[in-house]
Amino acid sequence: TTTTTTSDGEKKSHEQPAPQQKQHLEFSFAMLVFPANLQFHTKKAKKLLNTKDVRFASEEDVTSLTGGVKSGGVPPFGDMFGIPVYVAQALLDHEKIVFNAGDRRFSLAMTSTDFNNIVNPTIADFLKTNNAKCNSETN
Repeated sequence: TTTTTTSDGEKKSHEQPAPQQKQHLEFSFAMLVFPANLQFHTKKAKKLLNTKDVRFASEEDVTSLTGGVKSGGVPPFGDMFGIPVYVAQALLDHEKIVFNAGDRRFSLAMTSTDFNNIVNPTIADFLKTNNAKCNSETN
């Protein structure tokens, strides 16, 4: 609080605004790898990642994180980009997996065993189950 004196000698108090503080919002990125015909369960993903919110990375985030790879073309090798990789067991249950190879126009196939050995992802439970309700409150 500051006090000023007017020309007629009256003193007035003024509240000074609090100093502006820049808030640094920190985001972490993770790669969840699972079969394309399944969906991740929001609450399970939040618990796995120990966060209050999960969202898909924006096109700009993807391009920045991957050195120019466009969204939809990113291969499931998060370790190449410094991003932790979590894989659903359902993906590893397939003999082969097919994924984009850095470009949406090109795909690569490899055995799930090779993928697991190369990437060494964290195997985690983050998928919706068949009996899960499909609304935003439960998923």
